[in-house]
Amino acid sequence: MIFIFWFWIVLTICHVAEKTMGQQCPSERSISGWMLQRHVYKTLADIGLYCLLSCSTDDRCQSFNFVISSHMCEFNNRTKQAKPEDFIPDPDRYYFRKPVNRVPLGSIPELAAESCKEIKMSEEEATSGKYWLSSIRPSIALFAFCNMTTEDIDECTVSPPFCHVNAQCSNNIGSYNCTCNTGYIGNGKTCTDVDECTVSPPFCHVNAQCRNNIGSYNCTCNTGYIGNGKTCIDIDECTVSPPFCHVNAQCSNNIGSYNCTCNTGYIGNGKTCTALQHFRVQAQTTCPTNLLVQNVNNQSGLIQSSFTTTYSSNMDCEWTLSADTKLELVFVGPFTTESNADFVYVYDGNSSSARLIGRFSGSSRPGPSVSSSNQLHVRFTSNGSSQYYGFKATYRVLNQGSVRLRGGGLHYGRVEIFYNEQWGTVCDDDWDINDAHVVCRQLGFSRLASNAYTGAHYGQGTGPIWMDDVACSGSESHLYDCRQRRWGSHDCTHSKDWSLLCRYGSSNLRLVGGGYYYGRVEVYHNGTWGTVCDDYWDINDAHVVCRQLGFSSAAYQYHSAQYGQGSGKIWLDDLKCHGGEASLSSCPHLAWGSHNCGHHEDASLICATT
Repeated sequence: MIFIFWFWIVLTICHVAEKTMGQQCPSERSISGWMLQRHVYKTLADIGLYCLLSCSTDDRCQSFNFVISSHMCEFNNRTKQAKPEDFIPDPDRYYFRKPVNRVPLGSIPELAAESCKEIKMSEEEATSGKYWLSSIRPSIALFAFCNMTTEDIDECTVSPPFCHVNAQCSNNIGSYNCTCNTGYIGNGKTCTDVDECTVSPPFCHVNAQCRNNIGSYNCTCNTGYIGNGKTCIDIDECTVSPPFCHVNAQCSNNIGSYNCTCNTGYIGNGKTCTALQHFRVQAQTTCPTNLLVQNVNNQSGLIQSSFTTTYSSNMDCEWTLSADTKLELVFVGPFTTESNADFVYVYDGNSSSARLIGRFSGSSRPGPSVSSSNQLHVRFTSNGSSQYYGFKATYRVLNQGSVRLRGGGLHYGRVEIFYNEQWGTVCDDDWDINDAHVVCRQLGFSRLASNAYTGAHYGQGTGPIWMDDVACSGSESHLYDCRQRRWGSHDCTHSKDWSLLCRYGSSNLRLVGGGYYYGRVEVYHNGTWGTVCDDYWDINDAHVVCRQLGFSSAAYQYHSAQYGQGSGKIWLDDLKCHGGEASLSSCPHLAWGSHNCGHHEDASLICATT
């Protein structure tokens, strides 16, 4: 009787299916003695008719197994067409395929297919298109394109994409490739920017500067060249109008630069020529070029062991200074090398075979060195262990009429002037503030003097007293331009050596948030003070600022508003000083007020005060 009852249940299900589908039950849709295994997602204990109705309203239900002995239904999320390998005999079960409203496999996330082939087998009229698939990424249903001809999944159509935003995806049969875009490097799933400026051989021309951008780079021809940066050709500066050279000078073009040479009877740097005799210094180095700063007057400059805060290991750098007169080398700011391991050598000549003036190491700053010839040679060596700050040293030619301060500091002391190959003092007869203004201007203090002293205020000098009864108007460029007795004529002793105090600073440049020699850099432009952005800010930019303020050089440069954030305008960005410019505004930079910075990027520095 029990068997007959359940047989009647099965026939009822078949009858409903027959009425619904308009076909006979004994078909591919219902098969006695068979079941679909491994795809049951839900069971329902009830009579068979209710199983059929429940399956018809369940989107996941593709088929069900009716268990005769336990009057229970097992809902499957696949059909035997999709998984023929899982369709097996079972005398206690009756397999039914969902007769109506069956949701096609892969059409909803809840029915994600394992493969395009499975969809093709499940759906007789499946066409190429996008389907939900579970095999692309474990446990996640993703919407991707299926090619029903090749049965391949196009992983490049998946959303979110497998490849990085800066990569290209190429689909292959059974797989895919992610390839980073030009300007990026990685496995395609992770792509990072390539710094094209570090590759070898370089992308940019040898006479160009490379600037890396995210995903690309820019090549900019160096000063003296023109082109697109990948090809740079020399500019003949001697053909421009108005000319670069002085009217009393000759211009000679060089590859990447040019020379101005004053005519016979004139002296100067070629851009300024006067009838007075002023000598130029020629500086060369075997080191990176940023360790040599040549000032625009070609009579002075600076050498440094590092472009940053510490020098490198295993350095062997040389600087050769040559002129038509004597040269002076003065170490400024901190001096720190590894004691008895890293050394600075100064030679009285043009090579290390010349007479050794001194070998220096440790933390004691050497005194000035003056050549007996017209050349100085400096060498710096470091080993491979520790690195320190190193050194900075200014050099200059000792022209007739060069001045210096002694017995005090960088901006104050006894005035001495170089004449006839010898340093001597100046008598304080008629000495006043106008005379002091001229000396401070000649030394580079644009704010001139604050005090003039008599009576050997900073100690008595030695040697000749070269000048007496000096009477400057205050507007002269050099002390020797002022009216005086003839050279060496005086009625004084060294008890009357005169002295002065120069003022640091500039009318359009100041340091804020620190002290007189350190702080945030601010410039005055268009009636308003504003800051400088730290993009490309380096020690050579800082050298220009410090020298413009009256210091000999910078000691350190800082980024990120080291001495506090400014307010208002950000006047300068992307400064690229070579280090020898006369003023900060002479350096290459973006247009005034053009920047991409905030005040958290305000540039700062410390000037060398000793």
